[in-house]
Amino acid sequence: AGAAKIICVEPSAIMAQCLTRTFEREIADARVVVRSAALGAINGTARFNFDSLHPFGGSGGQQSGHAETVDVLTLERLLAEISISRVDFLKMDIEGAEIQAIEGALGVLKRDHPRLAITTYHRSFDFTALRALLIAAGYRHVKPAGVVERGDGIYRPVMLHAWE
Repeated sequence: AGAAKIICVEPSAIMAQCLTRTFEREIADARVVVRSAALGAINGTARFNFDSLHPFGGSGGQQSGHAETVDVLTLERLLAEISISRVDFLKMDIEGAEIQAIEGALGVLKRDHPRLAITTYHRSFDFTALRALLIAAGYRHVKPAGVVERGDGIYRPVMLHAWE
């Protein structure tokens, strides 16, 4: 859709390999970067559990499945590593780690004010917490999109869209 560069961040090594194969031509053209890591509030490492039979989700802190140690980076650190000076759009669906990733992205959000599309359905408080962080970062428009109930009787927005 006209993006000069797309950065895909994926903590699962298997899924990062799939992204690399999918975007082989775009990677060769320097239009796509795939980084095997997780976004978070601070830089470091974490243990993530992945089920090879269900590779589309992972979790931290649990002791089941196949655990891997992965890099955890703030958005600012990731951008510095790959020499990106500005972000125009940020999409996140990172299995309940969106709040931590936004905490680690606040400097970039305050500086660039990219448009945002962030999932908020994982926990009942995600939308409210993310909305508060984004307003603190200077976003004037934080809107919910869609509604879902995850078996707990609490209806919540599926996603939020935010812009300055």
